[in-house]
Amino acid sequence: MNAAKREIFETWIGVAIITALVVIVVLVFARSGFSDGSYEITARFNRADGLSAGSIVRAAGVPVGQVEELRLDENFRAIAVLRIDDGVVLDTDATASIETDGLFGQKFIQLDIGGGDALIGEGQEIAITQDSLVLEDLLALIISRAKQVRRRARGVATEGQR
Repeated sequence: MNAAKREIFETWIGVAIITALVVIVVLVFARSGFSDGSYEITARFNRADGLSAGSIVRAAGVPVGQVEELRLDENFRAIAVLRIDDGVVLDTDATASIETDGLFGQKFIQLDIGGGDALIGEGQEIAITQDSLVLEDLLALIISRAKQVRRRARGVATEGQR
């Protein structure tokens, strides 16, 4: 009879372990996959330099989501798929711009919530976007303007000597 009791005890231990594993799997999927308290929207940019999947999305300087995915559309524009917290309500006239945290910091998306009457929902797109500012392009623009001013100054100086 001792062997029968041991077999029953081992069976109950096995059932308990399997039940614990099932509970753990359900909790993991319920937390990460079924309902995570967020919704997905998209934004299109001509340039998304420095932005990547996992980049922060902010509203009023507060993190409210992250960039889930970056891909190209048929016109070679960057589509950013954003995962936004449920508590953040965006109007149809909301804007998204790619900003830099400091001079050489990481890129992130800054949302301006807007003030329209209708709301953006799951799967919809932010219509108004501002592209990433590339530091090299800005420096090239400053240098070209400085050269123009310098040429004009030389031209005025040569005319004054005549």
